[in-house]
Amino acid sequence: MCALGRCRMVSAAAGGLSVTLFFACGALADTIVIDDFSAPGPGEAFFTFDLTGPSLVPKSPVLVETDGVDILGGQRDLLVEVDGPPSIISASGQVGADAGLLQVATFGQSGTTAFLQYDGVDGGDSEATGLDDNLGLAGFDLTDGGENNRLEMAFMGVDSGDSPSRTMGILITAVGAAGTSTATVAASDSLGLLVVVVPFSSFSDPSVLQSIDSLTFALNGDGAPTANVDFTLDHIKSMPIPIPEPSTLIMLSGLAVCLFCMARRRRNA
Repeated sequence: MCALGRCRMVSAAAGGLSVTLFFACGALADTIVIDDFSAPGPGEAFFTFDLTGPSLVPKSPVLVETDGVDILGGQRDLLVEVDGPPSIISASGQVGADAGLLQVATFGQSGTTAFLQYDGVDGGDSEATGLDDNLGLAGFDLTDGGENNRLEMAFMGVDSGDSPSRTMGILITAVGAAGTSTATVAASDSLGLLVVVVPFSSFSDPSVLQSIDSLTFALNGDGAPTANVDFTLDHIKSMPIPIPEPSTLIMLSGLAVCLFCMARRRRNA
């Protein structure tokens, strides 16, 4: 068995030629859904900044707390925060509802960051004090025993606004018993599907991901936020290490047979 525990290695050699194949066997690793944004339901999800609400004051955010079965730890804290003086409308959007998406549009001269925190605890956060990292995931293994090796963030559109690099920066922070580990990634402008892959190896300490107590994403939050950024996020997942498709394995098997026959023919010539 290979180190992953889900493949079998077969080798063939003849006449100085050898070929090694890996064949899938047993159960494959599972995709871990961190958030598919199906919650909350219709009519419960809109958020906005405007001149009539309490979020007029700089640094005073909008907080949306949501419970759901397809959310890591069963609970999500969404904090949308203006970094500086707000405009008449600084940010608007919705999460969940009919579309099953997180949609954020920002306006004005000040940048806005959307924070997604998964800490397994409902409560303890407020618009006045911001996110309180409750560390309630109880040592969740984001790697699924070493079977998963990356995060996947699927956007349905990104507009980086005033960013000179035409990218939106994302800061990811994992906290666990082994400490704090961070990774940064850039989402490029896209009018359609954009899958942003974050390898676990890109984190400052990948070992932390084997036992996390909280996970936080700061969208447009890697450094000072850029103004006028818009994005639509479909899901966040922890993904298994890919293995060859059956058709690929069949092709490789055929190649192995051909090499073996060629070697025997050359040896008998």
